Amino acid sequence: MIDMHERPHPSLYQVNTRVWLQQLGRELNRVPTLDDIPDAALDDIAAMGFDWVWFLSVWQTGAAGRRISRSNPAWRSDFQETLPDLREDDIVGSGFAITGYIVDEKLGGDAALARLRERLQARGLRLMLDFVPNHTGLDHPWVDEHPEYYIPGTQADRASAPDNYTCVKSRGSDLILAYGRDPYFSGWPDTLQLDYSSPATQEAMAGELLKIASRCDVALREVLEPVDDADHHGEEDDRGDHRERDVPEPLPRAGPLDIGRLVQLPRHVEQGRQEDDHRVPHAP
Repeated sequence: MIDMHERPHPSLYQVNTRVWLQQLGRELNRVPTLDDIPDAALDDIAAMGFDWVWFLSVWQTGAAGRRISRSNPAWRSDFQETLPDLREDDIVGSGFAITGYIVDEKLGGDAALARLRERLQARGLRLMLDFVPNHTGLDHPWVDEHPEYYIPGTQADRASAPDNYTCVKSRGSDLILAYGRDPYFSGWPDTLQLDYSSPATQEAMAGELLKIASRCDVALREVLEPVDDADHHGEEDDRGDHRERDVPEPLPRAGPLDIGRLVQLPRHVEQGRQEDDHRVPHAP
């Protein structure tokens, strides 16, 4: 069982889940699940002295995210550079374009995750999972059920900032919503931005976090903090010269519910998805 008394400086082992499973699938000659992760591999992680294991990208994603990942020319160029023998099934879509906080059935579903957690606990390891409060996938059920959870836009918004707004179908009608984004980059076209000025959105996402909390030992939260204009109007270049730069309008602040700020990833890290989100390379 896990010793609940934390070490002063616990260590974390990050697993690129879909990459690892694809590699296992080639060895097993079948589609693997979380149950196929070898006990010996978990033994090795524990033997190296790690305390936590972070399994990236286990949550359900949708067909819309995969379609966009496979059709975006800039992304495909990056994928092709990484994998010269790129295949269509290598591009699985972003693990952060989540359509539901349930384990993807292709990975074995929630039951397989529960068994994996038990195996980790038996080795004194704790399980960490993703929580992405900033946005959801394009085809999240909330787009139909609760479009008010998202930041709305207008035809004028879409005309003036086409990289930041899109038209989606909601309840049979066309609706303009904002892409998920951070303040310094254009929108991510496989996501939709949640509106934290809405108490209903805050309550809904708090509920999602509580559901995740019952299935792991901590949820790592990717939070994109709003820009403080007073602090970001300029920057120094390599020579120490101060130069002005354009500052995008900050996203709405989160409001009274502070979901947390455990980690803030710059977009150039997430855009490439650390080789684990839009596609699955041939090896971890």
